[in-house]
Amino acid sequence: MKRVGLKHLRRTIRKTGASFFATAFVVAISICAFVGMQSSSKAIETHAANYFAENNLETFEVSCANGITQEDVDAIAGWDGITAVEGGYTASILLEREHEAILVLARSLLDEINTPMIIEGTLPSSPGEAAIEESLATKEGVSVGDVITLEHDGQLLSDTFTVSAIINLPTYCCANFNDTRGTSEIGLGSNEYFVALTKDAFDSDYFSGCFTAAYAVSSALDGVYYFSSDYAEQEEAYLQSLDGLAQERAQLRYESLTSDAQSEIDDAQAEIDDAQAQLDDAQAEIDDAQAEIDSGEEELLSAQEEIDANEQTLADAQAEYDEQAALLASSLTQLQEQLSAAGMPTDLDQALEQIDGQLSQLEATLGQLQALAQADEASAQMLEQLTASSAALKTLQATILAYQDGERQLESGAQELESSRQQLEDAKAELEAARAELDDAKAEIEDARAEVASKQLELGDAKETLAGARDDASQIALKKWIFSERNSVGDVRAISYVTSMLNVLSLSLSLVFLLVACVISYTSATRMINEQITLVGTQKAMGFTRKEIFRHYLLYNLCCAVFGVVLGTLLAVLAIEPIVLLVFRSTFAMGAIPCVISWPETLLSAVLFLFVFTLVTFVACGSLLKQPATTLLRGGPEAKVRHHRFESWKSFRKLNLYTRSMIKNVLNDKGRALTTIFGVIGSVSLLVICLSLKLGIDNAAVVQLEKYAFGDGRLAVDSSVGSLDTFAETLEEQGVSFLQVHDKLTYFRAKGGDWLSTYILATDQPEALTEYYYLEDIDTKQAVSVPEEGFLVSRKVCELYGLSAGSTVELMNSNGDTVEGTVAGVIESYYSSHLFLSTKAYYESVMGEEADPSVFLFKGDPDAVRSATEGLPGFVTVKEESDFTFNMPELTLVVIVCFIVSLLMTIFVLTNQIVLQINKRARELAVMRINGYTLKETKAYIYKDNIVLTLIGLILGCAVGCIPGYLTVVGVEADARHFVRSINPYALLIAFVCGALFSLVVNIVALRKVNRLNLTNVSSN
Repeated sequence: MKRVGLKHLRRTIRKTGASFFATAFVVAISICAFVGMQSSSKAIETHAANYFAENNLETFEVSCANGITQEDVDAIAGWDGITAVEGGYTASILLEREHEAILVLARSLLDEINTPMIIEGTLPSSPGEAAIEESLATKEGVSVGDVITLEHDGQLLSDTFTVSAIINLPTYCCANFNDTRGTSEIGLGSNEYFVALTKDAFDSDYFSGCFTAAYAVSSALDGVYYFSSDYAEQEEAYLQSLDGLAQERAQLRYESLTSDAQSEIDDAQAEIDDAQAQLDDAQAEIDDAQAEIDSGEEELLSAQEEIDANEQTLADAQAEYDEQAALLASSLTQLQEQLSAAGMPTDLDQALEQIDGQLSQLEATLGQLQALAQADEASAQMLEQLTASSAALKTLQATILAYQDGERQLESGAQELESSRQQLEDAKAELEAARAELDDAKAEIEDARAEVASKQLELGDAKETLAGARDDASQIALKKWIFSERNSVGDVRAISYVTSMLNVLSLSLSLVFLLVACVISYTSATRMINEQITLVGTQKAMGFTRKEIFRHYLLYNLCCAVFGVVLGTLLAVLAIEPIVLLVFRSTFAMGAIPCVISWPETLLSAVLFLFVFTLVTFVACGSLLKQPATTLLRGGPEAKVRHHRFESWKSFRKLNLYTRSMIKNVLNDKGRALTTIFGVIGSVSLLVICLSLKLGIDNAAVVQLEKYAFGDGRLAVDSSVGSLDTFAETLEEQGVSFLQVHDKLTYFRAKGGDWLSTYILATDQPEALTEYYYLEDIDTKQAVSVPEEGFLVSRKVCELYGLSAGSTVELMNSNGDTVEGTVAGVIESYYSSHLFLSTKAYYESVMGEEADPSVFLFKGDPDAVRSATEGLPGFVTVKEESDFTFNMPELTLVVIVCFIVSLLMTIFVLTNQIVLQINKRARELAVMRINGYTLKETKAYIYKDNIVLTLIGLILGCAVGCIPGYLTVVGVEADARHFVRSINPYALLIAFVCGALFSLVVNIVALRKVNRLNLTNVSSN
């Protein structure tokens, strides 16, 4: 009996081969789309998980605005489950290129964690070597052996590095995702690539002896699949269990910083006090020295006055001396003349001797003559003469003696004069010495004053140091340790984004195929059973049980499902999955991804189709098999002749028999009609889904640039290096209109959520901003302006966290502090990043720091702006506005595959239905030919109703495809990515036209069978 059943099953399959294989193919396509993309998703996740395990990806990393010390790293090593922990450095710096500077993340290589995958070269072994990521090497044309220049603020010990390797790191496993390599205070604040250096290439003093982060590997999550919900739940619970320990370390670090700061303050204060004391002593000495100088200057003045007076006295004495000398000389001359006249020597001493001798003789003679004079007149006369001579001699002697006395007095006066002159010279010498000493004292006091001034400067510096220390101390706050888990590490979450997109696509496409397969299976089973009613009656009359007959049709449908499942699985593994993995190969930076069969999804889809086909079989033949054999042998229960209401309409009656017959044929063969309609619906809706996704992504950039963004690009400047005024003047000279704004990447989160990146654009000219952006409220669709208070945020922010006007969000400023801002409104935005807009004043009040208007929104040729500004100090980059939108070229191939699948579905479904219809109406068609109907009219009898059914299917397919198309677009959106979700008329038009063309081609090809129909071959069949 079993052999008979199997033979009958084979014969049935062979006889209904076209219907069997058409249904199986639809099943295969559904399985192929679902399993192929699910397996691709599984392959990506599996390879990523293995890649992460092989390269020892960090379980989490910890960062803190106060830094991570080596003691902290040692403490983390003792936490529960920690198997490895290392401290490392990261710094946002500039990679200098020929025409611009590129923001990159300098990251230290670790010894055991985040092991690099080496593409080329060898890892850096010295501070002068660097490794670059593969995308940097590819896009910027950097090779191993090249020397690169990194511009920084002192974070590194060198500026130039030799590229020793091209690598990929497990933390940065995706190459085409923006804003995943950290933030910066320079330019637009978003690092584009990473550069890996050795730890000793970083200046530890710059980081105050701390690491910027600690990277840890834990065994707590071993055995849990990395991309499962269990991993996320256990990871959250594990990190929460470590949070208390982390905050204890944060408290200790805070206390250490506070203590160090107080020590610095105390040391600075002690230094100031000591310097002040020394300054006071020095000033006292200066004051004493100045008093002495002042006193010395008074004494010098008095001495000078005395010298001046002595000089005058000396001059007077010299004049008197000269006068006396002159008189004495005159007296000498006269005296010498007298002596000469007296016959005496002119030498006064000799003359005195002679005079003394003569006087002695005269006195003796006079004594004698006095006695004689009285007696002798001659003697008296002689006596008188001698007496006169004696008097003359005495007079002469007195004159000589007077002269000699005058000479002695003159000599004494000369000596006194010389003495006075010597005293005056000595006084002058003493005065000069005193002056020199006073000058030295003045020089010393000037030096002392200079030293005091220097000490005052040092004291001022010390006071500034103290003020700075106090200011630093006042800014020291308890900074919490921040855990970066799986979704916050680099771009690991991008893998989930891609796999989620594939899963959404697989569900959207496979559900369409499942629906079509169910309808085709039902109609095929119903038609086959209706065609075999007499055979079923015969089987029942021969003793076959209802169960055995049902099993035949069930096995038929199950064989169809199994064949479709097997074929679909093979196509998924051999075609779809390799194509998908090839398409996304450039998206990932973790090597070739091997194919993996996702057995749970494969088995689930197989069980689903087996269940559906079982249910379809039961519904299709359950009621019929309940009929007795006699009823079935008569062709089944007599169907009630149903008269349609429209048959009584005059308009219907006016139609010719030919047309009325076609209409009734359609209504009497609802299975074929439904199969045709649903086949077209599946084909067209599939195109609508893929085209809606493709155009939704592509048009997001178009809509953003045409409706919401009016600028042509952004010029980013490093304001710490260059002058913003210089750039502004240059743009003005070029005739480029511009607006300076603060436009930086930072982090935000809703309370309790994960930290995500966002651009904050702040301006002090809200009115001028309307020339560059159209801000549209998502609810009112009306233009809004930047509010004085609060942020305008992009749509995706609110959708992710359920935010609305009045909600609060947390933001992280440049110091790592968490601050709160208010959402003032929600605007439409199709940028690939989240966006916050505010006034400059509100930004500064919320963030607690000054805005940096170092980004120029401009209208003009980006290349011309780059050429005019790239040579200016501080130039970073020029970005075109389109660089901030999202594009996914990989979807182009997906759309092409969908076109092919849609074409194949149309071919199999419509060809099957047309062939079945031709076979069913072969005799009727042959009779039409015999009765004179032309070939064209005979074919029209078949294809006219197909046109109507196809048209219905096209219209319904476009309508049905809109819903899954919308859901697919929304489903593939991730993080900040927002696409055009509205129904795209071009997608509907293209799908409609393509579906119509597919159907037309199938009808033309399939209807060729009518050419071969004649009454002979129909009868033989």
